[in-house]
Amino acid sequence: DTHDVKVSKDGYMDMNNKKAVFTITVTSTGMNNNVVISDSMAGSALKYMGDAAFQGNSSTPVEVSSGDDGFVFTLPSMNHNETVRITYSAELDGSRLNAAEDHGVLTEAETNNTVTVKSDEDPTEEPASKNFPGSRYMNMTKGSAVDENGSTVTWTITLNKDRIGSAAGTTITDSINEDSRDITSYSGDGITITRIDDSGETSETVGWGNVGMTGSGDYDWSYTIPESDGNVTYVITYTTESDTSGELKARNIGNTVKNDAFDLTIPGGASVKPTGTELSIDKSVVTSNTQETTWKLSVTIPKGRDYDSVEITDDYPKNSRWDNGAELKYLDELVEGSVSVEGITDGYPSIEYEDGRLVITFYKDQECTIPGLAASDEDRNITVTLTTAIDQNWLNDATDGKIDKEHWNNAAVKVDGVENKDSEKVMPVKATVTKKCTAQS
Repeated sequence: DTHDVKVSKDGYMDMNNKKAVFTITVTSTGMNNNVVISDSMAGSALKYMGDAAFQGNSSTPVEVSSGDDGFVFTLPSMNHNETVRITYSAELDGSRLNAAEDHGVLTEAETNNTVTVKSDEDPTEEPASKNFPGSRYMNMTKGSAVDENGSTVTWTITLNKDRIGSAAGTTITDSINEDSRDITSYSGDGITITRIDDSGETSETVGWGNVGMTGSGDYDWSYTIPESDGNVTYVITYTTESDTSGELKARNIGNTVKNDAFDLTIPGGASVKPTGTELSIDKSVVTSNTQETTWKLSVTIPKGRDYDSVEITDDYPKNSRWDNGAELKYLDELVEGSVSVEGITDGYPSIEYEDGRLVITFYKDQECTIPGLAASDEDRNITVTLTTAIDQNWLNDATDGKIDKEHWNNAAVKVDGVENKDSEKVMPVKATVTKKCTAQS
């Protein structure tokens, strides 16, 4: 007869509740008596929580010993093919973690956990382990909120939210990204640090001069957490101000925070708005049927500045598909004479008709030799209308399910290298005729 006991171990790390949850599975082949299950938490950061729960055993388990570092249970007997599962938890003790050495990531030495099983009939101990190397317990996040004025951003850094370990002695470094420094700088009196621990929370403002900022040309600051701090959550807020007077549309700015001790680099971003009107384009459908579509482009160009280049483009609906190795192309062509440009009284549009595209370039002079538009006292609201003819082959093939029914029209306005886009679609449907025969009596 074969008498054997096998063991396996699984588990997961529950960072929110600062514990590891394990499941031990013991399987008996043949009859086994005095089955001894020994669990050893050699990991320096784990403490057994004394909550072992048994499932599926025909005899009552006997606790031999139990402590922070594990437990020993004996099952008086296990029948052939019987399976026992033990579920239990281990506290992740932050006081036993060394964040300066493990960089905020659990190691095998900190989470090592092994179970062995043996019986009278199978006295050789069989081990099974479950460790959590690579699980990050020290985290950092960054958020942003743009003020109503569109140019002031409040940034929030959160370090050690779960308070599993300590960030004491480490340095937080924050920088405005290089591609944002032409319009963005730190503002306000400094950084506000809120410390949260088991006893509550406290806040203080640290002036810019105390975090390495000495002048308006500084684009980074650093703060070193006191060595005396324990397991604390840090919420740091501060503001930046962006000069958007020269911007034509919303612009993304970047701000990055680092904590090198924990190998953490967290990027942040926000979208700041221009002062005054934003360069914009809106694409819409005036009318549409199975023969043609009339489109409208509504473009707003901000006042108060001289522009060296202004261009509006419209790409007519097009599509393609492959049939027996050949590419079939579809295009809704421009209806001749359908283009109109309205709302411009102090500039001169030049219209070019390219393959599948309309290009309108604006000039300051009637001879169309000086591109752009002169500064104006009011925003320019330009309206472009055009009509495209529905490609009947496209319509027929779409009706037969061979190609998409959507006819997309894409438009853009580009001013001094700054571009905004918009799109609109129609879905022409070919009329179908159905016949119904009614018997006459």
